[in-house]
Amino acid sequence: ERGRRQQEDDTDRRATRVDWSDDSVHDRILDVYGPATLQVSRQGEVLNSTGRLGRYLEMQPGHQSAQFAASIALPGVREAISAIVRQVAQSGKRTISRDLTANSEFGKQRFDLIGDPLSDGTILLVFRERDRFDPAHEYEIEDVDAADSHVQSLENELRSTRARLHTTVEELETANEELKSSNEEMMSMNEELQSTNEELATVNDELKDKVDALSVANADLSNFFSSTALPLVMLDADGCIRNFTDAIQSVYPLRHGDRGRPLSEMTSRIGEDAKVLSAIRHVMETGEEQTLTVADADEHRTWSLVVTPYRKREDRIDGVTLVFSELTEALRLEDDLKTEGERLRMALDVAGLGVWELSRTGDTIRFDTIGAQLLGVEAEEMEVAAFLAHLPEDSWNEAQEALENSDTKLPFSLTFTLPSAEGGHARSVQLVGRRLHRSQGLRTLGVIFDITEEEEARQVREVMLHEMNHRVKNLFSIISGMVRIAGHSAETVPDLVEGVTARIGALARSHNLTHRAPAGTRLTLTDAVEGAVEPYAGHASVTVDGPAVPLTPETLTTLSLMFHELATNTAKYGVLGAVDGSLNVSWSLEHGSEVVLDWTERYDVPAVKPSKEKKGFGSTLMQMSAAQLDGRIEVEQTEWMRRTRLNYENKK
Repeated sequence: ERGRRQQEDDTDRRATRVDWSDDSVHDRILDVYGPATLQVSRQGEVLNSTGRLGRYLEMQPGHQSAQFAASIALPGVREAISAIVRQVAQSGKRTISRDLTANSEFGKQRFDLIGDPLSDGTILLVFRERDRFDPAHEYEIEDVDAADSHVQSLENELRSTRARLHTTVEELETANEELKSSNEEMMSMNEELQSTNEELATVNDELKDKVDALSVANADLSNFFSSTALPLVMLDADGCIRNFTDAIQSVYPLRHGDRGRPLSEMTSRIGEDAKVLSAIRHVMETGEEQTLTVADADEHRTWSLVVTPYRKREDRIDGVTLVFSELTEALRLEDDLKTEGERLRMALDVAGLGVWELSRTGDTIRFDTIGAQLLGVEAEEMEVAAFLAHLPEDSWNEAQEALENSDTKLPFSLTFTLPSAEGGHARSVQLVGRRLHRSQGLRTLGVIFDITEEEEARQVREVMLHEMNHRVKNLFSIISGMVRIAGHSAETVPDLVEGVTARIGALARSHNLTHRAPAGTRLTLTDAVEGAVEPYAGHASVTVDGPAVPLTPETLTTLSLMFHELATNTAKYGVLGAVDGSLNVSWSLEHGSEVVLDWTERYDVPAVKPSKEKKGFGSTLMQMSAAQLDGRIEVEQTEWMRRTRLNYENKK
């Protein structure tokens, strides 16, 4: 019995448990037992709804477009929804509107409207009922028969019209938003126009300032033309001062109160007052203009004085005008120019430069004494045709073209070779000129000078550059071959770098050996061998023996590489290194020009004969170098010695 009761209690407890995770339970509670709610945006657009909303809203089933709560609310609810949505959107706090009544065709419902802002920016509207639904009384309902179906049709049309009106309202709201956007664009354009107007006003002000500045400049210019910087004084018929410029203070220290006083009573800085007064009287009597030069008492300043008659309308002389122009600086420049001319003549004489000038008509050409001597002519002026005939025939057209059509901006140059009058070496002469525009007309002039030494030096430079270019090309070819062979034979990058660096160093030493040789001497085969074994002096007994065999620079470079390779191998594996013994390098001349050179190592104790392996970089380099000399390499090795023999044809 007790077990049965326990089982019944467990069954009851399991029956009362509810699985709240089931969405259908939530929906049932909200739709049937919960208050009517709406989730709207801040603009009042309906986003979601729960509960029985038929007492508060006029819902439109199947309507897919956006619906606004205020537009579908029943009378008594519409105003409250609009007010509470606006209040909650502004304050962001919960708001309640109490004791409201929703009126529908089926009755009335009293309620409180609560607006609650949500975290996602939307608003939750809760319709909380205050009382039971008050249905409409039956006496307010009229009985209709079947004939009243027309009213029902009208109501349907009214609902349809209301739906269309709602759509029209939404379109109107959309148009209103577009109009608002257009209005904002118009306001923006208005602001831009206002800014442009302000800029135009600023530009107008700037133009006004510029016009004012232009007016001031025009007035200044007028005043400038009305005045002059020249010392000027005007006298009346009695020799009294009528007017003067401020610049006259440098000659006569006049003041404004001196107007009307005789000029003869005024002190001046001129040391020849009597001469000036005599010229004034002569102009008044004869009406002829007088020009004279006057100086101050110390003769530090000089003026040119022009005395002109002052005439009235009836051409009657009523005074004179004295205009002073200072010549001090012009005279100083004239003296300086004369001095510079003398210096230029001296410089031309010392430098051996001759001066020539073409006549304005272009028919004759004139040389100074040095120019005539350089050309080997006696006359310093001659016809252009005679001058051209004196030049080499291949220079006639170029010289004639230069003298007749040379550019007025760039100087022209002619270089020609003249035979010596005594039958000696020919002389190279260069003629440089330019066409100049001067106030007197067009002038063509220039200098002529001897460039024989420069031409000879240029030819020597060209030969030396050609020889240097040839040697550099040979060095590049040798180095390129060494790098290519080393790249195939070297096992590691350090081995490649060490091998190439050592051999380029040998090339550099051979090149240095060539340049250290005294001028006029030729390097020999002995110099090349001793240069290779010199770094190993004292390591073993070294003997160098053979006749004098002169070497060309190309042969020296190739042999230096080969001897460096032999010396390096001897230092690594032979008697110049860890092996005891001696080294003998000897050569001989056979058949007049064939050189037979033996590089022989002799061991004090028997050495292990190396096995035959693949040729390395050194062996390949030796074979290539021998091929460059049109020679051959032979190697002989025993336990007691190793001999490397080089046969090649020595080129002279």
